[in-house]
Amino acid sequence: MADATAGSGNARMIVENQNQNRNRNKGEVKLIILSYMRSGSTFTGDLFNQHPEVLYFYEPLWSFDFHFKKGRALSFPNGRSRIKYNESDPKQLSSLQEDTLRSIFSCQFTNVNHRVLGAMAQTFSDVHTRRLQDYARCYRRYTNWQDCWRNCLWKLLDVCQASRVTVVKTLRLGMAQALNLLEADPGVKVVHLVRDPRGILNSRQVTGIGLSSGETAGELCSRVLQDVRDSVPVRTMYPGRILTVRYEDLTADPLGYAEHLLKFTGLDFSPEHRQYVWNITSTKENIRKRVGSLQRGDSKSTATTSPPSPPDTPSPLQPVAFGVVTRA
Repeated sequence: MADATAGSGNARMIVENQNQNRNRNKGEVKLIILSYMRSGSTFTGDLFNQHPEVLYFYEPLWSFDFHFKKGRALSFPNGRSRIKYNESDPKQLSSLQEDTLRSIFSCQFTNVNHRVLGAMAQTFSDVHTRRLQDYARCYRRYTNWQDCWRNCLWKLLDVCQASRVTVVKTLRLGMAQALNLLEADPGVKVVHLVRDPRGILNSRQVTGIGLSSGETAGELCSRVLQDVRDSVPVRTMYPGRILTVRYEDLTADPLGYAEHLLKFTGLDFSPEHRQYVWNITSTKENIRKRVGSLQRGDSKSTATTSPPSPPDTPSPLQPVAFGVVTRA
């Protein structure tokens, strides 16, 4: 009974604190790292994850692909009705994804569905998100998701409210969706991390990561190019709120771009942070353990070498890839 009472008290405290925090839009920066698999997004996200003033969320939208789209319903701590995937409604998924990010950025975690809250406590998220570790350890103590949020969500709320910058890294959001978030909240900024699609495909083939998605070369190129095109009017409408970074430039000068990225969000690049970036970009062994495959000078071997065209790609990738890397 004592545990139940504590859980009930925590639940009330969460709601009260969220209501007080409802206007968390002034002064704080909410950053979206929008990218594509095998484009250096894990490394870029980790740059922010190491900063003491940042709350970093690693792929909070992945459960929509791995659970929701496969027929598993979504439940919400705030009592909202359970939602099932409706394939005939093209706007349902994008709307839920945008609502999820709005709720995360405003620390309104009772509005976040239980699968996303659970994903934040998964091992892969715990490894990549150091300030969520207390929440993750608490969450794993319970088997019932309702007990999880009643007893653990306040940990998430506390760290969110104490953070000056909230960063979300995602491979599952388009630039058009990011524009909706920019329009709704003046504190939102976007880092659009792009890479020559030939380099992306080459990396996927070499590592085997990303091949299971079934994304064809043509689909990848079209998606990247569309995002680049959608970003053009955003720069005019919201100057200073979108930054496009090329993977090829990031690998050539990781220290310089790390400082540039942090300044974009109003953060300092401390000597300790600089040393961390140097260490993880110095040897492939360190890089693979921490952030995937990024290494200084890596762009020459992975970005400009075109892999064989897949069978369903009748024309070479060169023209489309050129359009992506020159428009970015």
